[in-house]
Order: sequence, then C-alpha cells, then structure tokens
Amino acid sequence: YEDTSNSRLKTTVAFVKAVMSKMTASKYITKAAALFKAAQDMIVTDFNLTDLTSNLDLIFSYPNFTPVSIELPGTYTTIDSRLCFIPNETAIYNILAPYRR
Repeated sequence: YEDTSNSRLKTTVAFVKAVMSKMTASKYITKAAALFKAAQDMIVTDFNLTDLTSNLDLIFSYPNFTPVSIELPGTYTTIDSRLCFIPNETAIYNILAPYRR
C-alpha cells in the first residue's frame, strides 16, 4: 500500500461495499443464513446468526441509503519515520452525531 493505512482503509471500504452490494441482491438474501454460517466458520467474531437476523431490515434497506462523504478532521504527524493521521475525536463525534439514533 503506497500510503500505508489510508490505502488499506480505502481497500477495506471498497471490499465492504462490494460485499454489501452482493449480499443485498435478492439472489443472495435468500441464502443469507447459509452464507453467514460459512463465513462464521472462517472468522472469529461474536456477531452470531441471531444478530444477523435481527438486522435484516438494515441489510434490506441498504440500497436506499444515501451515501455521504465525510472528511474526518485531524492532523498528520510523523511517528517513528511514518506519517500517521491523528483524528480529532471530539470533532468526529460532532460530525457523526446527526447520523446516530
């Protein structure tokens, strides 16, 4: 990754978007429990099938989401010869507050 964490984050976000796009397709929704079970066998998580089924409304509503780009406030500094982003947590919390329930 050419610019370290930022590139990894962009790659991760792109991957999650692709997975959500597939998972919200009607072709896969009917297989959600089986796909989740297969994924659960490969990862360690405390997110279980009950959690998945209790959040199906969120999964079904994903295509209706309005994407929002938010530039996170913070500063860059060099630590041990590596450029690091130091987020301003209070400012981020205030930016995200309207999206919280």
